Order: sequence, then C-alpha cells, then structure tokens
Amino acid sequence: MDDRLAELIERAGVARVKDRLAEHAARSIRLHLQPAAGRPVPGASRIGGLPDLPSGVEWPHSGQGATPLAFLAQVNLAETASYDEDGLLPKSGMLYFFVDAEEPYGFGPADRSRWQVIHSEAVPSAGPSDAPEDLPEESIYKAWAVTFEAQWTLPPYDSPMAEPLHLTTEETVAYFEATDVETIHRLLGHPQQIQGFVPYEVAMAEQGLFHSSLWDTDGGRAARAQYQDWVLLLQLDSDNATGMMWGDVGRLYFYICCWALWRFCCSYSP
Repeated sequence: MDDRLAELIERAGVARVKDRLAEHAARSIRLHLQPAAGRPVPGASRIGGLPDLPSGVEWPHSGQGATPLAFLAQVNLAETASYDEDGLLPKSGMLYFFVDAEEPYGFGPADRSRWQVIHSEAVPSAGPSDAPEDLPEESIYKAWAVTFEAQWTLPPYDSPMAEPLHLTTEETVAYFEATDVETIHRLLGHPQQIQGFVPYEVAMAEQGLFHSSLWDTDGGRAARAQYQDWVLLLQLDSDNATGMMWGDVGRLYFYICCWALWRFCCSYSP
C-alpha cells in the first residue's frame, strides 16, 4: 500500500479495515491557492479572475444566450500532467469552467445551460479576455494562481463503498473529521459531500430523475446503480479568499461520464 494512503487511513481512525478501504481510495489533484502577483501569465492555471479564452472561443451564456456565465477556473493540463498518477486527464491543452452564479445547480438535462466546461487543445498566448458588459461585478471572482499536489481521497463515510465496512460510531466520527475538515479545491478523486452521495445525485439528474419522489422507483434505483459511470472532474469549494459562495457554504461538483473521459483522453493519442 502506498505510504501516503496508509497514513491517510491511519489518520482517519479506520486502520481496522485499511485493506478493504484501500480498494476504494482514489487519487486526486489538489489545487492550492497562491497570490496572483502582477499581471496573470497567459495560459497559466488559475481560479477566479478572467479567462484566457483562445481565439474563436466565445464567452458562454446560459439559456438562449440571455445571461453570461461566471468564470470559475482554468486548468493548463500540461501543469497537472505530473500529478495525474493514474493518467486520467490529457497531457496538454486547457480546461475552462463556467457556471450560472445565480443558480449554480443542475437537477436535470434542462439545466445543462447553467454551466459549461470548455476543452481547448490550444494554449492561449494572449492575456485575459474581456468580461461581457452584462456580467454582474459580483460574478467576477478574485483571481488566484494555483499550485498542485497529488493527494489520495477516501470515499464518503456514507457512500456505498464505505457502508459495508460497518464502522463504529467512534470510527465514523473520526473518519468524517479526517475527510472533510477544510476548504479544498480538487480535480478527480472522491467528492467531499455535504449531504447525499453526489454520484447518486449526478446519475439521477442526468436521466431527469433527481426528484425525491423518484428515489425508490425502478428508474431511480436503476439510475443510482450506474453511479460508478461518473468521475469527479472538479470540486470547487465556497471560499472567502476567492469570493465564491455556493448556497450556504456549499460546494460545486463537475462530473464527467467515464466513457466521455476515456474519449476525452484518447483524443490526444497519436
């Protein structure tokens, strides 16, 4: 077992089930905020500020183009390559994340215009794009440079991976405190959920079955059974440093389907 993973499990107070738990651990890339000194470097990874959109890529809008989406982050994939120990992401290019800051959620296919992830193979050499004139000032967040760290994650304590471990009350408390104690932005890995198992919710929302009345229907159960088809692409926390606040100190989760991630990565294969 990887020493870093063994240390995480020990810190979580569940060494009794370390071998079984290790089977469900997942690697992630944690994003650490760093002060953005001076003019932003074109094409560098950042959270907040304004994006360096490549030529020909327009600022995304929600609905029928009525409302500009708020820019959240851009990731230079060449900068994350050495931290992606499982090789899940492409080795080059850019990812851009946007969301409707007024209604940053998606409960079904009809809500897909409230967010957008743009993948560009080109790395821009020009500086930040101008924000749309009708983008509210409060939807332009404070800019931070980022550094990266390869980090193991454990499944949420009430996930279908952890529930069969039958943790004691004391173990459950220690496990929860060890896996959800601070503001964390990350790519990949397991989510730090606030309530409800996020992959269940994603699988149901993708099929338009998010409503609680559909939870115990045949369709709801079938959708939840497909939760392993979904991979966390980005978790973005509420953070006073960036000025981002999602509901009542919530988190944003961007998920991608496994087959889409496979195609996304293989598009770079020679």
